[in-house]
Amino acid sequence: MRANMIATGEADFVSQLGYPDAKGLARAVSASSARVQGIRLNTRHPILKDLRVRKALAWAVDLNAIAETIYAGKGTPPNGQMVNKTAVGWNPDLKPYPYDPNGARQLLKEAGAEGAKFTLISQQGYGIMGGDLMEALVGFWQKIGLNVNLQMVEAAKRTEYMAATKPGAPQSELLHVQHGNDLMDSELTLTSYYLGSGGNSQLSDPKLDDLIDKARPLSGDARSKAFREAWAYAYDQYAWIPVNIPEIIFGLGKNVDWTPRLDGIVYFSQMGFTS
Repeated sequence: MRANMIATGEADFVSQLGYPDAKGLARAVSASSARVQGIRLNTRHPILKDLRVRKALAWAVDLNAIAETIYAGKGTPPNGQMVNKTAVGWNPDLKPYPYDPNGARQLLKEAGAEGAKFTLISQQGYGIMGGDLMEALVGFWQKIGLNVNLQMVEAAKRTEYMAATKPGAPQSELLHVQHGNDLMDSELTLTSYYLGSGGNSQLSDPKLDDLIDKARPLSGDARSKAFREAWAYAYDQYAWIPVNIPEIIFGLGKNVDWTPRLDGIVYFSQMGFTS
Protein backbone atom coordinates (compact mmCIF):
# COMPACT_ATOMS: atom_id res chain seq x y z
CA MET A 1 0.00 0.00 0.00
CA ARG A 2 2.76 2.46 0.90
CA ALA A 3 4.59 1.69 -2.35
CA ASN A 4 1.39 2.38 -4.25
CA MET A 5 1.14 5.79 -2.57
CA ILE A 6 4.48 6.69 -4.14
CA ALA A 7 3.47 5.27 -7.52
CA THR A 8 0.24 7.31 -7.60
CA GLY A 9 1.81 10.53 -6.30
CA GLU A 10 -0.14 10.42 -3.04
CA ALA A 11 3.13 10.41 -1.07
CA ASP A 12 6.57 11.91 -1.76
CA PHE A 13 8.64 9.78 0.61
CA VAL A 14 8.32 6.32 2.14
CA SER A 15 10.91 4.60 4.34
CA GLN A 16 11.62 0.91 4.91
CA LEU A 17 9.74 -0.48 1.96
CA GLY A 18 9.52 -4.21 1.61
CA TYR A 19 11.99 -5.50 -0.96
CA PRO A 20 9.34 -6.98 -3.29
CA ASP A 21 7.27 -3.75 -3.08
CA ALA A 22 10.19 -1.61 -4.21
CA LYS A 23 10.75 -3.46 -7.49
CA GLY A 24 7.92 -1.77 -9.35
CA LEU A 25 8.75 1.81 -8.36
CA ALA A 26 10.40 4.24 -10.75
CA ARG A 27 12.34 5.85 -7.89
CA ALA A 28 13.33 3.42 -5.16
CA VAL A 29 16.75 4.02 -3.63
CA SER A 30 18.59 1.92 -1.11
CA ALA A 31 21.03 2.87 1.61
CA SER A 32 23.34 0.89 3.81
CA SER A 33 22.49 0.99 7.47
CA ALA A 34 24.22 0.54 10.80
CA ARG A 35 21.83 -2.34 11.53
CA VAL A 36 22.78 -5.98 11.81
CA GLN A 37 20.27 -8.79 12.17
CA GLY A 38 21.52 -11.62 14.33
CA ILE A 39 20.70 -14.43 16.72
CA ARG A 40 21.94 -14.48 20.31
CA LEU A 41 22.84 -17.95 21.56
CA ASN A 42 22.59 -18.64 25.28
CA THR A 43 26.05 -19.98 26.15
CA ARG A 44 24.81 -20.85 29.66
CA HIS A 45 22.20 -23.28 28.32
CA PRO A 46 22.96 -26.98 29.08
CA ILE A 47 23.30 -27.81 25.39
CA LEU A 48 24.33 -24.46 23.92
CA LYS A 49 27.24 -24.15 26.33
CA ASP A 50 28.99 -26.66 24.05
CA LEU A 51 30.91 -24.66 21.44
CA ARG A 52 30.37 -27.43 18.88
CA VAL A 53 26.60 -26.96 19.06
CA ARG A 54 26.83 -23.19 18.67
CA LYS A 55 29.19 -23.62 15.73
CA ALA A 56 26.79 -26.12 14.14
CA LEU A 57 23.93 -23.62 14.36
CA ALA A 58 26.07 -21.05 12.55
CA TRP A 59 27.37 -23.43 9.87
CA ALA A 60 23.83 -24.60 9.09
CA VAL A 61 22.79 -21.15 7.79
CA ASP A 62 23.34 -20.17 4.15
CA LEU A 63 24.00 -16.45 4.56
CA ASN A 64 24.38 -15.85 0.83
CA ALA A 65 21.03 -17.47 0.05
CA ILE A 66 19.37 -15.28 2.66
CA ALA A 67 20.92 -12.15 1.16
CA GLU A 68 19.90 -13.05 -2.38
CA THR A 69 16.37 -14.28 -1.71
CA ILE A 70 14.85 -12.63 1.36
CA TYR A 71 16.73 -9.37 0.81
CA ALA A 72 16.68 -9.46 -3.00
CA GLY A 73 20.42 -8.85 -3.18
CA LYS A 74 20.07 -5.77 -0.97
CA GLY A 75 21.49 -7.43 2.12
CA THR A 76 25.08 -8.30 2.96
CA PRO A 77 26.25 -11.36 4.93
CA PRO A 78 28.05 -10.04 8.05
CA ASN A 79 31.56 -11.26 8.73
CA GLY A 80 30.86 -12.69 12.15
CA GLN A 81 30.41 -9.35 13.93
CA MET A 82 27.28 -7.62 15.22
CA VAL A 83 28.53 -4.37 13.66
CA ASN A 84 29.37 -3.45 10.09
CA LYS A 85 32.20 -1.48 8.52
CA THR A 86 30.80 1.85 9.73
CA ALA A 87 31.86 0.99 13.29
CA VAL A 88 35.22 1.87 14.80
CA GLY A 89 37.00 -1.39 15.49
CA TRP A 90 35.17 -3.46 12.87
CA ASN A 91 37.57 -6.20 11.78
CA PRO A 92 37.90 -6.49 7.98
CA ASP A 93 40.02 -9.64 8.23
CA LEU A 94 37.16 -11.83 9.45
CA LYS A 95 34.96 -13.77 7.02
CA PRO A 96 31.25 -14.61 7.16
CA TYR A 97 30.64 -17.90 8.95
CA PRO A 98 30.79 -20.71 6.36
CA TYR A 99 27.80 -22.64 5.09
CA ASP A 100 28.65 -26.25 5.88
CA PRO A 101 25.57 -28.34 6.74
CA ASN A 102 27.50 -31.62 6.63
CA GLY A 103 30.08 -30.22 9.02
CA ALA A 104 27.26 -28.95 11.22
CA ARG A 105 25.70 -32.43 11.41
CA GLN A 106 29.07 -33.91 12.34
CA LEU A 107 29.54 -31.37 15.12
CA LEU A 108 26.10 -32.18 16.54
CA LYS A 109 26.93 -35.87 16.44
CA GLU A 110 30.22 -35.30 18.27
CA ALA A 111 28.42 -33.21 20.90
CA GLY A 112 25.63 -35.76 21.35
CA ALA A 113 23.13 -33.08 20.40
CA GLU A 114 21.44 -34.67 17.39
CA GLY A 115 17.74 -33.84 17.40
CA ALA A 116 18.14 -31.22 20.15
CA LYS A 117 15.15 -28.95 20.76
CA PHE A 118 15.41 -25.16 20.95
CA THR A 119 13.02 -22.22 20.98
CA LEU A 120 13.74 -19.21 18.78
CA ILE A 121 12.22 -15.99 20.15
CA SER A 122 11.20 -13.08 17.92
CA GLN A 123 8.23 -10.74 17.60
CA GLN A 124 5.73 -9.91 14.90
CA GLY A 125 6.88 -7.07 12.65
CA TYR A 126 10.32 -6.89 14.25
CA GLY A 127 13.37 -6.25 12.10
CA ILE A 128 13.64 -5.70 8.37
CA MET A 129 11.99 -8.75 6.77
CA GLY A 130 12.26 -10.31 10.20
CA GLY A 131 9.42 -12.81 9.87
CA ASP A 132 10.72 -14.25 6.61
CA LEU A 133 14.21 -14.38 8.07
CA MET A 134 13.09 -16.34 11.14
CA GLU A 135 11.23 -18.90 9.03
CA ALA A 136 14.31 -19.37 6.85
CA LEU A 137 16.54 -19.94 9.88
CA VAL A 138 14.18 -22.53 11.33
CA GLY A 139 14.26 -24.31 7.97
CA PHE A 140 18.06 -24.37 7.86
CA TRP A 141 18.28 -25.76 11.38
CA GLN A 142 15.66 -28.41 10.72
CA LYS A 143 17.72 -29.60 7.74
CA ILE A 144 20.58 -30.55 10.07
CA GLY A 145 18.21 -32.46 12.35
CA LEU A 146 17.46 -29.88 15.04
CA ASN A 147 13.97 -29.28 16.35
CA VAL A 148 13.54 -25.50 16.54
CA ASN A 149 10.25 -23.91 17.53
CA LEU A 150 9.64 -20.30 16.47
CA GLN A 151 7.83 -18.33 19.17
CA MET A 152 6.57 -14.85 18.31
CA VAL A 153 6.04 -12.74 21.43
CA GLU A 154 4.89 -9.21 22.20
CA ALA A 155 7.49 -6.42 22.09
CA ALA A 156 7.56 -6.05 25.87
CA LYS A 157 8.17 -9.78 26.31
CA ARG A 158 10.99 -9.80 23.77
CA THR A 159 12.55 -6.91 25.70
CA GLU A 160 12.39 -9.02 28.86
CA TYR A 161 14.23 -11.82 27.09
CA MET A 162 16.78 -9.31 25.83
CA ALA A 163 17.55 -8.12 29.36
CA ALA A 164 19.28 -11.40 30.07
CA THR A 165 21.11 -10.42 33.26
CA LYS A 166 18.32 -8.68 35.13
CA PRO A 167 16.99 -10.57 38.19
CA GLY A 168 14.01 -12.68 37.22
CA ALA A 169 14.37 -12.02 33.48
CA PRO A 170 13.31 -15.01 31.36
CA GLN A 171 16.22 -16.77 29.68
CA SER A 172 16.01 -17.32 25.94
CA GLU A 173 17.78 -20.07 24.04
CA LEU A 174 17.90 -18.38 20.63
CA LEU A 175 16.86 -14.71 20.39
CA HIS A 176 16.36 -12.57 17.29
CA VAL A 177 18.02 -9.16 17.58
CA GLN A 178 18.23 -6.28 15.12
CA HIS A 179 21.06 -4.12 16.40
CA GLY A 180 21.45 -0.54 15.20
CA ASN A 181 24.89 0.87 15.98
CA ASP A 182 24.16 4.52 15.20
CA LEU A 183 27.19 5.62 17.25
CA MET A 184 29.39 3.76 14.74
CA ASP A 185 31.69 2.40 17.41
CA SER A 186 32.26 -1.15 18.67
CA GLU A 187 32.22 -0.30 22.37
CA LEU A 188 28.45 -0.21 22.95
CA THR A 189 27.91 -3.46 21.05
CA LEU A 190 30.68 -5.38 22.78
CA THR A 191 29.95 -4.08 26.30
CA SER A 192 26.23 -4.71 26.03
CA TYR A 193 26.12 -7.97 24.03
CA TYR A 194 29.44 -9.73 24.71
CA LEU A 195 30.85 -8.52 28.04
CA GLY A 196 30.06 -10.89 30.89
CA SER A 197 28.41 -8.07 32.89
CA GLY A 198 26.65 -6.62 29.84
CA GLY A 199 22.94 -6.00 30.23
CA ASN A 200 22.12 -8.01 27.10
CA SER A 201 24.84 -10.65 27.28
CA GLN A 202 24.57 -14.39 27.85
CA LEU A 203 28.31 -14.92 27.48
CA SER A 204 30.84 -15.30 30.28
CA ASP A 205 34.40 -15.25 28.98
CA PRO A 206 37.09 -13.59 31.15
CA LYS A 207 39.56 -13.32 28.26
CA LEU A 208 37.05 -11.48 26.08
CA ASP A 209 36.04 -9.28 29.03
CA ASP A 210 39.69 -8.29 29.43
CA LEU A 211 40.09 -7.48 25.72
CA ILE A 212 36.98 -5.29 25.77
CA ASP A 213 37.90 -3.49 29.00
CA LYS A 214 41.40 -2.71 27.72
CA ALA A 215 40.00 -1.26 24.47
CA ARG A 216 37.36 1.00 26.00
CA PRO A 217 39.57 3.89 27.26
CA LEU A 218 41.72 4.02 24.10
CA SER A 219 41.34 6.38 21.15
CA GLY A 220 42.43 6.66 17.55
CA ASP A 221 44.32 3.83 15.90
CA ALA A 222 44.99 2.12 19.24
CA ARG A 223 41.25 1.91 19.90
CA SER A 224 40.50 0.47 16.47
CA LYS A 225 43.25 -2.12 16.79
CA ALA A 226 42.17 -3.19 20.28
CA PHE A 227 38.54 -3.64 19.27
CA ARG A 228 39.58 -5.56 16.15
CA GLU A 229 41.41 -7.96 18.47
CA ALA A 230 38.30 -8.30 20.62
CA TRP A 231 36.17 -9.09 17.57
CA ALA A 232 38.69 -11.66 16.35
CA TYR A 233 38.46 -13.49 19.66
CA ALA A 234 34.66 -13.16 19.92
CA TYR A 235 34.33 -14.55 16.40
CA ASP A 236 35.52 -17.97 17.56
CA GLN A 237 33.13 -18.12 20.54
CA TYR A 238 29.93 -18.26 18.43
CA ALA A 239 27.86 -16.50 21.08
CA TRP A 240 26.06 -14.67 18.27
CA ILE A 241 25.20 -15.57 14.69
CA PRO A 242 25.21 -12.30 12.70
CA VAL A 243 22.89 -13.11 9.80
CA ASN A 244 22.37 -10.08 7.58
CA ILE A 245 23.17 -6.39 7.14
CA PRO A 246 20.00 -5.19 5.41
CA GLU A 247 19.85 -2.13 3.22
CA ILE A 248 16.97 0.27 3.80
CA ILE A 249 14.74 0.88 0.79
CA PHE A 250 13.19 4.32 0.29
CA GLY A 251 10.49 5.26 -2.18
CA LEU A 252 10.79 8.78 -3.61
CA GLY A 253 8.35 10.98 -5.46
CA LYS A 254 9.44 12.21 -8.89
CA ASN A 255 10.37 15.70 -7.63
CA VAL A 256 12.18 14.73 -4.42
CA ASP A 257 15.86 15.72 -4.25
CA TRP A 258 17.55 13.59 -1.61
CA THR A 259 20.50 11.27 -1.16
CA PRO A 260 20.48 8.64 1.63
CA ARG A 261 23.06 8.94 4.39
CA LEU A 262 25.61 6.21 5.06
CA ASP A 263 23.91 5.30 8.36
CA GLY A 264 20.39 5.26 6.90
CA ILE A 265 19.15 8.00 9.24
CA VAL A 266 16.68 10.41 7.61
CA TYR A 267 16.79 14.16 8.26
CA PHE A 268 14.01 15.96 6.43
CA SER A 269 16.02 19.18 6.64
CA GLN A 270 18.39 17.60 4.11
CA MET A 271 15.57 16.90 1.66
CA GLY A 272 14.37 19.21 -1.10
CA PHE A 273 12.26 19.33 -4.24
CA THR A 274 13.16 19.98 -7.85
CA SER A 275 10.99 22.20 -9.99
